[in-house]
Amino acid sequence: MLSEDQLSDDQRQTLHRLACRAVVDAVLSRPTSSLENGAPENLDLAGVEPLSVWGAFVTLKRQGHLRGCCGHLGKTMSAVEAVRTAAARTAVEDMRLPRVSSGELEFLDLDVTLLFGLQPVLAEGEARAEGIEPGRHGLRLQRGQAAGLFLPQVAREHNWDVQTLLRELCAKAGLPTNAWKEPDVQLWTFEGLEIPAALAEGYALSELPPPPGGFNAQQMQALTEHCQRNLAALAAGAVALYYLPGGPEGMVNGASLTLFGPEGNEIVAAAQFELVRALPLQTTVFQLVERLAASIGRQPAGVVERCRLQLVVFGDPAMHGPASSPDLRGIDGSRRAVIVSHRGHMSWAYEPQLPPDERLEAALAAGGIYELQAANVFSLAAATTADSAGGSTAPRAIAGKQARPAAVAGTFYPGTAAELERDLDQLFAGLPTERRPCSAVMLPHAGYRFSGRIAAQTLAQVEIPETVIVIGPKHTPLGVDWAVAPHDVWQLPNRSMRSDVELARRLAAAIPNLQLDAAAHQQEHAIEVELPLLARLAPQARVVGIVMGTASLEACLEFGRMLADVIRGLPKPPLLVISSDMNHFAPDHQTRELDALALAAFDRLDPSELFNTVRQHHISMCGVLPAVVVIETLRRLGRAQVSHQISYATSADATGDTSRVVGYAGAIIEGL
Repeated sequence: MLSEDQLSDDQRQTLHRLACRAVVDAVLSRPTSSLENGAPENLDLAGVEPLSVWGAFVTLKRQGHLRGCCGHLGKTMSAVEAVRTAAARTAVEDMRLPRVSSGELEFLDLDVTLLFGLQPVLAEGEARAEGIEPGRHGLRLQRGQAAGLFLPQVAREHNWDVQTLLRELCAKAGLPTNAWKEPDVQLWTFEGLEIPAALAEGYALSELPPPPGGFNAQQMQALTEHCQRNLAALAAGAVALYYLPGGPEGMVNGASLTLFGPEGNEIVAAAQFELVRALPLQTTVFQLVERLAASIGRQPAGVVERCRLQLVVFGDPAMHGPASSPDLRGIDGSRRAVIVSHRGHMSWAYEPQLPPDERLEAALAAGGIYELQAANVFSLAAATTADSAGGSTAPRAIAGKQARPAAVAGTFYPGTAAELERDLDQLFAGLPTERRPCSAVMLPHAGYRFSGRIAAQTLAQVEIPETVIVIGPKHTPLGVDWAVAPHDVWQLPNRSMRSDVELARRLAAAIPNLQLDAAAHQQEHAIEVELPLLARLAPQARVVGIVMGTASLEACLEFGRMLADVIRGLPKPPLLVISSDMNHFAPDHQTRELDALALAAFDRLDPSELFNTVRQHHISMCGVLPAVVVIETLRRLGRAQVSHQISYATSADATGDTSRVVGYAGAIIEGL
């Protein structure tokens, strides 16, 4: 078995060149010579064939950003077999990322890591951390089917101590971050020998053939006309022709259709992307036609025919890193679209006449993307009859109706007025009636069976003013990422509550990226579950609802700063309500341990500490972003003096099942 001092410089160079060749062969879909068929051309493997390892990983990076990493391990094996297999998998089988494009190869670094010295960690509990040396030891962890592995260099690259390394390993395996202490979790250490160099050092990339061509103009014109005929047929209630005989076929990574009116105005658009797994071309464009037809509805004969349909087909994805520091080499002078992936949505710009940085700016503008660190940049070969194109799959805000109907009545809480009143009677029974002013509360939003009593115990102690702002997490994919409800009224089974529409509009105008959007609230329960409780105690209060999807710490702090500015201009400060459950779906004892960390940070009323604690320990507190916003808002207003935890429980207290629970907490924040 290999050890650290066994490899000569020649052996290292040979194994690196072997990995480079295997990557290139996989990218070009050409067979790599097996050991049985002899060594690859111009590569003498005789010096490395006797070497055996426990496994190998090959890592590809572009300017330090991961481009692919896969391994071959699990038994003592030939180093040649392990490296060749790991390299080929890294190029085309890393299911987290698109397969590597031939146009990227010249910009990639390739790191071979040979694994040896696998040893079980025999200590128990906290003592398991004592013999692990971050940077020297790699770790492998397993509980049942859940498993995770970190190479030794991962701890060095992230500057992790042993506790952080173990927490992150558990998170990678899909386990609670404190699971490494548990007796049913197996843990091993191993060591790794790294062989890093640029891929171009191990393979003469000048020998590569040019990238394969895409669809030509004639094919694209025929497919575009076919799509427009189908759209006209569906809009008229006729039968569409699914398949274009003799038309372009194959697998692609995306397509977009945009319908423009006779005056050149965009009427409707649809797009679909799949950067990791490809899409069948004709099936995909037909589905997009169906989406356009559903959007425009029935149309008189000739209307669609007078419009212009623009089709763009995308393929051969290449990665260029985060939008905050992209590597745009390989785009200039090419007919490639720049695509930005942000929070699950795609925005793109196909502008061949523009330099790459301006194409990127156009794509960011198309999606309204402002968090550059959270956005990833790709380029894709684009085929279209148009000179330029652009768009985004990000949702657009909609106004909705005046009244927002109850969406989760009958599931999270009773669906009839009589049953709901009966539940509320029970939830508030025996609670103190004396209330005091406070700045904010945190309430859980699970079904009343699980957390209703905690929410009632908390609210019963609070003097509720005429205006309440409830900020909760966004649980559904509908609507924009930050959305304030535009409705005048919240409908409930037993009554309705008013909103403060003017305040909602002021918030949307004052806080960038916060939009008036009914779609985001259509099926959301985080705010609705709190409304019957608020209505019981303060039926005349007006409730403004805000949901937040995703955000960085910096974005949350800025949200809080701007919310504080709006509140300063109000005659009286509103009650701020954080709607949040605590950790989700870990065993009861682990959930309680993780929740204790989050609640301790919450009680210190430091928004950055709360955010970082939840992130570092991978605590699935769904309302952490609203909590950070509210604490920062109150801190700027001078109204965050002390926090009191009122009640805590887990779902096990209601069900008796401790194997997989959710935590719930009620808390009050008081100010001056």
